[in-house]
Amino acid sequence: MDDILNDFLTESSDNLARLDADIVALEHDPSNTVLLNTIFRTIHTIKGTCGFLGLVRLESVAHSAESVLDWLRAGHLFASPDVISDILRAIDVIKEILAGLERTSTEPFGDDSALIAALDAWMHDEEPALTTVVTAMTTASSNPATRTSGSDERRHPNGDDGGIADASLRVNVAMLDKLMNTVGELVLARNQLIQIAGHDEHSLYHTSIQHLSRITTELQESVMKTRMQPIGTAWSKLPRLVRDIARASGKQITLEMSGATTELDRQVIQAIQDPLTHMVRNSGDHGIELPEVRRARGKLSTGTIRLHAYQESGHVVIEITDDGAGIDPVAVRTKAVERGLVRREVADAMSDRDALNFIFEPGFSTASTVTSLSGRGVGMDVVRSNIERIGGTIDVRSTAGVGCTIHIRIPLTLAIISALVVGVHKEMFAIPQTAIIELVRVTSTTRALVETVFSGGANGQDAQFYRLRDTLLPLIDLGGALRIRGSHANAEEYNIVVCQTGATRFGLIVSAVFDTQEIVVKPVGRRVKPLECYAGCTILGDGRVVMILDPAGVSTIAGVQLDGAHAREMTSTSCTATAEPAEPMAALERLLLFDGGTGAQHAVPLSRVARLEEIPVERIERADDRQLVQYRGALLPLVPLTTDVGLDAMLGPGRTRPVIVCHDGETSLGLAVHEIRDIIEDRITLELASERPGVLGTAVIAGRATEVVDISYYLAQSRVVRPSTPNAAVEEVA
Repeated sequence: MDDILNDFLTESSDNLARLDADIVALEHDPSNTVLLNTIFRTIHTIKGTCGFLGLVRLESVAHSAESVLDWLRAGHLFASPDVISDILRAIDVIKEILAGLERTSTEPFGDDSALIAALDAWMHDEEPALTTVVTAMTTASSNPATRTSGSDERRHPNGDDGGIADASLRVNVAMLDKLMNTVGELVLARNQLIQIAGHDEHSLYHTSIQHLSRITTELQESVMKTRMQPIGTAWSKLPRLVRDIARASGKQITLEMSGATTELDRQVIQAIQDPLTHMVRNSGDHGIELPEVRRARGKLSTGTIRLHAYQESGHVVIEITDDGAGIDPVAVRTKAVERGLVRREVADAMSDRDALNFIFEPGFSTASTVTSLSGRGVGMDVVRSNIERIGGTIDVRSTAGVGCTIHIRIPLTLAIISALVVGVHKEMFAIPQTAIIELVRVTSTTRALVETVFSGGANGQDAQFYRLRDTLLPLIDLGGALRIRGSHANAEEYNIVVCQTGATRFGLIVSAVFDTQEIVVKPVGRRVKPLECYAGCTILGDGRVVMILDPAGVSTIAGVQLDGAHAREMTSTSCTATAEPAEPMAALERLLLFDGGTGAQHAVPLSRVARLEEIPVERIERADDRQLVQYRGALLPLVPLTTDVGLDAMLGPGRTRPVIVCHDGETSLGLAVHEIRDIIEDRITLELASERPGVLGTAVIAGRATEVVDISYYLAQSRVVRPSTPNAAVEEVA
């Protein structure tokens, strides 16, 4: 059933449920104007929506009843029992039409002329022929060909009793928030039980804890869905905004929106409303040109702003695109040099994409004039801060004279997130998984890759960089940044957590790396809230309270913004400069390189990967002629990359196997591979197409012929249907 019609039936049923009692109360108290106005508004709302949906019969009956009620409000008519009776008969017909709409999604046929004539007669000081009305009403009700039995009127198509109104319930938002907090406490209790006895397979409580974990996960997902809202609710003000911009600037602008039904947690939607408004305002005010300018450039007079949203790997991606003048990278470089953000030779060596990131600097603008509406770039630092505060990233791509696209990637929810738990000296911290790119272990053999240079920062201290492949990665000693005794920057061996916030990539030096966990985000106290390095706190399974780090805040207090620019400068000067190709190239993308078992190199975009795991062989189980592993409270199917090497052959006795865990919102699977080789940034340009299922083609990546794997193929092959029986002991992952 159409969503608009469904919402109309739900709202109308809620209103009509109170209407009978209100009208009877009006009969006993005809002078109650408040009650009369309430009844009139209910019928008026139904009538107004009928015209929008094209429900002619329902609109006619509602209009006649509304007219009588309007005469009662004006004092031209007295609410006598006969008048009330005719209004109640009209409401009965409205209910009958709504019931037919619910059954068939189409308006049922019926002759309401006698009823409408009786209602209209009250407004002409005529006494209606009540007998005729009653007879006509009875003949609609008694014909078995046109009326179903009372027990079937409000039966669902699946056989359940109750109508659409019975299938939904209005719940206060505060109650949902309280329920979410309670589920969060349950998740913490579940984690504590798993910490105590969940890993001991011989424990008396192992099976019960596994069952509790599965139920808790399902309950958590269900409660989170109740907080989900379509992102279109954050777009509701944008059409009016674009119209006002067009009229104020003399431009012709159209706004196109797609993916408005993509759902997000209401807390995330509230956080992105202001950034979206600001970016659309910038596109309309300084992106779209005047009609005469567009015509001179060979464009249509009307400019277009497009908003597109979709889900991808547990995130929501929002793209704001305009076909305006774009952002001139030459102007950006010039302004950056003028403001002292970068030296001229370094700016000239930068790629256009890197140069565009300067628009996120505070107060940065290339606009020659600042209008009352906006200034191109003014406030973009606040936009980025708001996006990164909720664990998101923002990227801008533009071609001068063609247009601009802003790419935003944000998590689905903020209440329960996946985080990596790390240790610094005797303290533990949680880092949101969305900000982590990879992990690097520094040993005595790789210590030479760490370089110490003068940072050029305000503190005048030397800075450390790690030569990660072809770039210099700024390093932050987390213990030193947080003023924790026992810095590990000079230790022989330590770990580097490679993080990225926006365009800034850096490494956090930590002493220990523990496991990834689903953690419940708790707000911090008033005294801690001003510290921008913390995004909240959580409670681990052993009862310890740990702080959740905000990687963007940590980079700010450590001054990595300056160090990052210096790293780009060093990288650009240490490498031989080459001219950019004239033909457009594929965008750089983070890729996971691995050996599927045949010795050949394979690659998959890192955005399609949820996690990398090492699965012990003893945890592998066989059921339904497939290999499965109990993973995070559910069953995860394991599939080999190729049938040439079976999974049994790959998983020898006493060994573990790397598993690439993938998830698309409906299906989860573990792709069993032979070896994880590297994570790199490269462009995917397919040189040869492939007819083999599961392979998109062959490309040259990192200097080797590489098969690009089609993860969607394996997810489609592993997609299964949940059992429909309520007492199913085990549910497969879907």
